[in-house]
Order: sequence, then structure tokens, then C-alpha cells
Amino acid sequence: MIKKGSLLFFLSVCFFGQAQMNNLLHLNTHSKDAWLLNNKKHKVGDISEFIEEYSITPRPLKSFLPVQPFHSNTKTSKAVHHKSKLGNIDSITIEKSFEPKTLPIKHFFTSNDKQPQINYLFFTRGKNYTLGITPALNFSMGKDFRDTTNNTLFRNTRGFMVEGTLLENVSFSTSFYENQARFSAYENDYIASHGEFYPTSNGNYIMQNAVVPGGARTKPFKTNGYDFAFAQGYISYRPNKHLTLTTGNNPQFVGLGYRSLLLSDNSYGAPYIRADISVNSKWAFNYYRARYMNLVRQTAHSTVEAYYTPKAFTSSYISYKPFAEFEMSLFEGSIWLKDQTKNGRTHALSYNPIPFLAALASDTMVYSINGLNLNYQVPLKKMTMILYGQLAIGNLDFNQHAFQVGIRQFYGDIKKLSIKTQLEYNFVSKEMYQSKNRSLSYSHYNLPIAHVNTNAFNEFIIRTNVEYKSIYFDYKGIVYLLKDKQDGALLQIDLNNPLYNGTILHNWFELGYLINRQSQMKVFSRFGIRSQIGDINRENMIFSFGLKTGFINQYNDY
Repeated sequence: MIKKGSLLFFLSVCFFGQAQMNNLLHLNTHSKDAWLLNNKKHKVGDISEFIEEYSITPRPLKSFLPVQPFHSNTKTSKAVHHKSKLGNIDSITIEKSFEPKTLPIKHFFTSNDKQPQINYLFFTRGKNYTLGITPALNFSMGKDFRDTTNNTLFRNTRGFMVEGTLLENVSFSTSFYENQARFSAYENDYIASHGEFYPTSNGNYIMQNAVVPGGARTKPFKTNGYDFAFAQGYISYRPNKHLTLTTGNNPQFVGLGYRSLLLSDNSYGAPYIRADISVNSKWAFNYYRARYMNLVRQTAHSTVEAYYTPKAFTSSYISYKPFAEFEMSLFEGSIWLKDQTKNGRTHALSYNPIPFLAALASDTMVYSINGLNLNYQVPLKKMTMILYGQLAIGNLDFNQHAFQVGIRQFYGDIKKLSIKTQLEYNFVSKEMYQSKNRSLSYSHYNLPIAHVNTNAFNEFIIRTNVEYKSIYFDYKGIVYLLKDKQDGALLQIDLNNPLYNGTILHNWFELGYLINRQSQMKVFSRFGIRSQIGDINRENMIFSFGLKTGFINQYNDY
């Protein structure tokens, strides 16, 4: 926890900064939703007619997204002086690389597009650089009314986000988060069941130190609480319009759904290199390579504390757009065995950027997901609709499969109301993402890197957002049908957990007021009921309220 005086000072600074940031480009805090709105031609009043060197055009479909998406251009437009019908405008300066671009993932945005602006708590620009800084926070308290321990639930997150550009073609972003939290009982069970493994003298392993999805490895804090911190970011270089090179550790996400069955941001950020190649308006290629690990301490070590068990991850993503509204993409994501020596080498094929060759290696050396991603924007006048889906096969074994279908609908202002809805269905078979060599399962940091609930389920999702001015209401409902479910199925150490069947129901309601749209700073109150029926029976009824921004996503709907 932090001192009361420091907290008051921090809040005062945040509110002062956010008060200066109200006239923003209204962003969807779910990056896929943001694409959907920005993919339509939009006109900023009469101002767009007079902005030099800045073209407001539809953005192409893009379904392989970093959680902190980099922009494709860092050129600064000229300042324009014009008196428009909207009133007196002395000057308009639009920085192409500084449209607010660090998009918080997995929540609905709450308004329509307006004049692009650059707004941060602190912002400066020079001849060859720009720099923006804004706070990141989550202060909340709550209670689980079904918890007999009467523990107060809380979240205390303090952090910051920094974005900038250098010269004509370099952009970067970094953020840091310090957290203390006490979660509900069902969240604790999930977090604690993905902790790190330590070897014992008798050759067995014990699990310690829980891992928070989308967060980090933890240490105990007070009674039943966790203390954890993490940082993430990237630096991107775009030498020309066809190539973007990026390195960093921010999570990635494939698809336009709420979930991804190919690669999601559920786990912890990993160091990576990434190349995005745009061949032409129809063809694009993404290559991504990261250093993943299982949180299992190695038995032999010469350091004070043993290293974790490393593994390599590579993905290739080929996209084809026969026309602007439709995208079809092929995906291969592979977990490679890494040499446990200091050299840490992997199979030679793991360095090959040509997709779909991992099958040539032994299944004791690699575990691969081959997938298809489809997106189609339905051409409608009064609303925006997108249909999307995914298909995934594990190690070319059709007993391991998963698929997704979904629809998103976005309605414009209806008497100042903004309405968004989403329906999604996911199916994942029992053994999906599991390798014969348990160290190669489709995971990182002991957490799944596809669906948060691993496998062996059917899932139905409905999400709705309604906003009037800055007041918003969110609803999320999820139904899981579990069949032969086993917790810890992707862990390197087999815990021999029993199989179980049942149904899990999530109903979450949130009412709040948006202080700032770019950072999604909001005051909120949230109420949710989670019910589990079947071989395991439990219920949680949780109420919380607080103040938060939306730069990170951490799932708790498992």
C-alpha cells in the first residue's frame, strides 16, 4: 500500500492531467473495435478539408495486433490556419504518429470519433522527436458477499505510460505497473494454481508464488493478498511503407474476437522480435519470435537461484484481402524445445521464417498450432457489422481442434446514445494445446497463450455497451459448458488433477462515468455473479467500485 499523502498527491496530478484531456479522439478501448470504427471514412466537421498532408482514409483490416499497436507513419503534418464553420481555429497540428495509439485491450469504447488530438498529462515535441506521458492506475475496493471470511477485496495499481517518436520512422512505448491486490476466492484458486515449481530434495516439485493473468509472478502481501509488478513496451522502426521491424515484450493478439484461439494476451509479456511485411494492398506477412518459459526451476544451476525452463515461440501469419471488407489469414504458432545448456539452442527449423514447416520436426521437439482467421465487414449504411471466426488444429491432430464464430455490431448515435453489441461462440476440444512433451504445451509463464480457460469446453459470450454522453453501462455474460475438464493441463509438471464436468455462468454489470476517453480513466461501480454447477458447486457475488484507467487487460472471466 502507499502512504495517504502520496496517494492524494498522485490522484491530484492525475485529475489535473486528465482534465486537460477531454476533447479527444474517441477511442475504443478494445483494439479490434477501434479498427472497426476507424475503418470507415470519417470527416471531422469541416476541418478535415483543410488539413495538409494528412489523409483521413479507411484503415485496412488488421487482425494480428500488439496490445500496444505501433503506428505506420511518424511524419508530422503541417500546422493549418483556417476559420471553419465550427468556429475560430487559430491553428491545428496533427501528429500522425501521436494519434493516441496505446490501445487498452478487451473493453468496449464509449463514443464516436471526433477531432484527432494529442492529449497527455505531459507532452512535448521537438524537431525530430515527440514524447507523451500519462498515468496508469486502478484504485478499487469491493466485497464478495458469498465469502464467509469477510475479507475486503482491493486493487492498488500505480504506474505510468510513456510514448514517443524519434526522427521520421521510429516510435516507442513503455509502461510500468506496481500492484497490490486481494482477489476473490475463485480468482485466487486460478492464480495460485499457475504458480512456479521448485524442485525438492526427493526429486518432486512444490508450487509457490502465484501468477496473475496479464500481470506477473507474485509474492504474498498481508492476508491473502498479492504483490506484483511488471513493465512492458516496444520500439518500432519503419524504414519504408512495406516493412516494420519491432522488438519489445508487450503481448500480442490474433483475431477480432473477444477471445483468440490462436494467440492471445492472457499470459505475461515475453521478449520478442517481429517483422511486418506489406507486399501490396492484398497480401501481408507477419513473423514473430519470442522467448517463452515454463515457471519450473531447473535442478542443475550455478547461480544463486536456478533459471526457469526456457522454450522458444515462433509464429507466421499470412493475410490475403481480395477486397477491402474481407480478410483471410493463415496462422502457424509453434513452441520449440530449447537446449537446457547455456547455449539455449533450438531446432534449426525454428529459425526458418517460411510458415508451415514445423511439421517436419519431431513432435518431441515442437508443438504447433495451425489456424485460419476470417473477418468480413458487412457493408451497411446505418450501422457497422463485422463477422469473424477462427479454426485451429493442434499438431495436425484432428482430435485437437478449436473454432470460433462471432459477430460485432456498432450503432451510431441514436438520440445521443451509442450502442455496441457482440456475440461469440468458442469450442475447444479436450486435448487441444497439450503436447506429448509437457514442456512444449501451448503456454508461457505457466499460463495459456490462447484461451484463458485452456480447453475442454463450449463457451457462449454476449457483450453490450450503452453510452449517453460520458455515462456508460456495460454488460458481459458468459456461459461455459465443461466436459472432462482438467485444471493445470498445460503445466510442465503433471499434478494429476481430477477431471470434472459442469457449467459456469458469469454475469457482470458495470456503471460508470468516463473522465477521459483516451486513457479510459473512469469512476465505476461493478457487480458480478459467478456460479459454478456440477461436480464443483460454488457461487461468488462481488461488488466493487473505484477509479481506473484502461491501458492493460487482465482476464478474470474463467
